[in-house]
Amino acid sequence: MKRNLSLATLLLLVVLLLGLTNVVFSSEVFPKIYPDTYSLDNSLMYIFVATVEQIIPNHDKKLGPEDFIGVLKVTEIIRAHNIEVGRISARWNLKDNPVRVARNQPPQEPRPLKIGDKVIVFSWLDDNGVAVLNYLYEYTDENRSRVLTHMAPPEWPPKIKLLLFLSILIIPILGLIMLVLFYALKTDSRRMKSLYLFSIVAPILTLVTYLIYEKGISTYSNIRIDLLIIWPVVGGSFILWLIPIFVKIKKHRKH
Repeated sequence: MKRNLSLATLLLLVVLLLGLTNVVFSSEVFPKIYPDTYSLDNSLMYIFVATVEQIIPNHDKKLGPEDFIGVLKVTEIIRAHNIEVGRISARWNLKDNPVRVARNQPPQEPRPLKIGDKVIVFSWLDDNGVAVLNYLYEYTDENRSRVLTHMAPPEWPPKIKLLLFLSILIIPILGLIMLVLFYALKTDSRRMKSLYLFSIVAPILTLVTYLIYEKGISTYSNIRIDLLIIWPVVGGSFILWLIPIFVKIKKHRKH
């Protein structure tokens, strides 16, 4: 009887140890970042350096569909505008097989993630500010250098995008107002000529502002409703160049 109890106790300890092992070794870390690694060119993907502090199997799927949840301590932000240095909650899936993480490189053999690991994280944030991890890489000077060299720049922060978007809409309107004032006041003063000059430059300013705006938008953005407004405005702004021509033609016909 005692022997059976001892065996049962031993089996229970083994099960507990395996359970702990599953908690500690729960995801996979890839050894090498290549110049063509997926997500380097995706401005929507956040990249940061973090140390793993906690790993727990996710049995409560209310937190998310991923297999594991945990806590990371962010020590360096490489590409992100709404992640701060400090602790952040995270969730991720276990990868069953080696996957191809770079376009022109062979699949890598990852190793299990463990508490205390310092890794380079590729992730996005959910609506609750939890980091959803896509890829984890060994933190090495070489990997960090490759990220800094080959990654696409981050998207503009929302406030900057809004400011540029509004500027694209406002500049042509201001140009039209200046042009109307120039012809309505009918004076050759230097101030009036500056109004005329602004109206002529306005389409170019609109186009340049749009190009700057587009520079901060990821090519991975799927639905661009903003372009339904921006493109007609940018194209229509060049009508300002036609108005002086029509005015001159009209004056010439009167004479």
